[in-house]
Amino acid sequence: MQTTPSRVSRQIEALERAIGLVLFRKSLDGYRLTDEGRGLVPRAEAVESAVQALGATTSSGVEGRVRLATTESIAMHLLTRPLRELQDRFPGLRLELPASSSAVDLLSTEADVALRLVRQQAGNLSVRKLGCLAFAAYRDADGAGERGFISWMSGMADLLSVRWIKKSGEPVVMKASSLSV
Repeated sequence: MQTTPSRVSRQIEALERAIGLVLFRKSLDGYRLTDEGRGLVPRAEAVESAVQALGATTSSGVEGRVRLATTESIAMHLLTRPLRELQDRFPGLRLELPASSSAVDLLSTEADVALRLVRQQAGNLSVRKLGCLAFAAYRDADGAGERGFISWMSGMADLLSVRWIKKSGEPVVMKASSLSV
């Protein structure tokens, strides 16, 4: 894998912070997946399979620009290593990652491929579901969350979590276009 245990540990810790879940528990004989970690394995495998399938279906003469539109969190936490491996395999491939939560127009070539959290509603596009992603609303223990929710910007209004917050009638105190806020 050409990496060190400490680097893997730092990457896992960063991922856990970013998604707000504990994926591993340290024990006397090593690390064990938590229930949350086990729940994410099929989704991670689906992304890995999709990237491997992309590499398997292409020839060694692959070159040129490919724009892959996705969200910042997917790009940072799921695609960095697989896309680096894809570029190592095909050095003539130039990848661009316009990371945004806003919808992209694939028909007007804003992107060649999109990996999104919501299903594209318009256009004659080939769509494939890669997995499911669960969301939940939480408030912090000291009551700071009692003022209202942090939600997505209007471009993500189709997300179930955004619709749920709107239906709850609770105030939205901030809207963001990134999970990194």
